[in-house]
Amino acid sequence: MHQRQGKAITNFENHLPASQSDLAQQLTKDPYLFDFLTLSEDFQEKDLENALTNHITKFLLELGAGFAFVGRQYHLEVGDQDYYIDLLLVRPVYTRTVRTTGQCRAAPAA
Repeated sequence: MHQRQGKAITNFENHLPASQSDLAQQLTKDPYLFDFLTLSEDFQEKDLENALTNHITKFLLELGAGFAFVGRQYHLEVGDQDYYIDLLLVRPVYTRTVRTTGQCRAAPAA
């Protein structure tokens, strides 16, 4: 990604002050790499959508039937303490949750 960072075509320099324009440009990346999908050179948007959906579906099915992705860095507040779950997947049929880490990480003190 570091080789692609800042390569997106934007109009930041036309609409933002120089310091903000440079920062905004550094945060963007382009193009996206979908090499893991093995699409042909002349793929259509529908081909990309189908390939990404299939890839995500295969991953979720590896976990077992019924899993759903809820969120990433999912925020939980317990009392006055903030916690973040790296990846939150649920299996609504059994109403159980699966976390990708053994424990929630506490948010750094402000």
